[in-house]
Amino acid sequence: MRAGADGQFAFPPITDVRQTRARRGGWPRQAAPDLRRDTGVMCSRSHRWLTSSPQYQQCLRVIISGTKNSLSIARHWFSAFMRVIGMKKKPIQTDPGRAIAYIRVSTEEQHLCPEAQRGAIERWASTENIEVVDWFIDKGTSGAVAHKNRPVLRAAFIRLVELQAGVFVVSKRDRLARDVIVASSFQRVVEGVGARLLSADGAGNSSGPEGVLVQGMHDLFAQHERLLIQARTRAALAVKKARGERLGSIPIGFRADGKMLVPDEFEQAAIARAVDLHANGWSIRDVVRILAEEGYRSWRTQKPFSKGSVELILARAS
Repeated sequence: MRAGADGQFAFPPITDVRQTRARRGGWPRQAAPDLRRDTGVMCSRSHRWLTSSPQYQQCLRVIISGTKNSLSIARHWFSAFMRVIGMKKKPIQTDPGRAIAYIRVSTEEQHLCPEAQRGAIERWASTENIEVVDWFIDKGTSGAVAHKNRPVLRAAFIRLVELQAGVFVVSKRDRLARDVIVASSFQRVVEGVGARLLSADGAGNSSGPEGVLVQGMHDLFAQHERLLIQARTRAALAVKKARGERLGSIPIGFRADGKMLVPDEFEQAAIARAVDLHANGWSIRDVVRILAEEGYRSWRTQKPFSKGSVELILARAS
């Protein structure tokens, strides 16, 4: 493992490390001075120095990158790095009096506005005598999305590590995630860097078995509520569709009459003509040309139908 021109350390391939250990029968002591001399690493036993080093930060970014096998690769590299420089694994030192706050609002939960969540976290921080050193607001993100696909949540975690804060706080656990697996996996990531995942309402903040039980119950009920919301939304859309009410954008061949969709005779004729031409062997490009020559227009733009519109018409008719 050598430092490049930019000062960053390259990860040793797992196969190379294993072959080296098998060939030499373990990590030789004489290899450590060469590595220290080549990379310029000072063999300090201060864990604070390690956690603030570029190598450690680079390792953490790989862990949360979400790429295939990134977690196992980063763990292997980090373990090998500490063995080579002669350091023992020690608990990461964080400040329990500092916190990173995370706020999430999805499109279905606008009543849980960021201001309300921030107020709850500020009251909790004042009561617990904890300083919130940074805030992260995630808008329009579903609670079912994995943390590796949530840039704001990843940025909050990176900030947690950079500031060595001891607490990652949310107003409620369902603000972190509405999925049991997503919530538990992110909590393990937070605990892996020496911090605690807490909620301002106090649910599951205890560290004993009771706290673990309460956390699991809250995560499970949050997931159940998300599934209920989805089921109610699908049922409401099905009722509107059965009534003939408009859902989303107005499809080709219809007009909006209040909440109802009514057929547009001119576009319905254009649809029938396009389907007939294509059934008789005309290509889509020829169908577009013929519709324009025969004077068919869209009532939306008052222009001839485009190639994309004709493709959509034929796809819906097939």
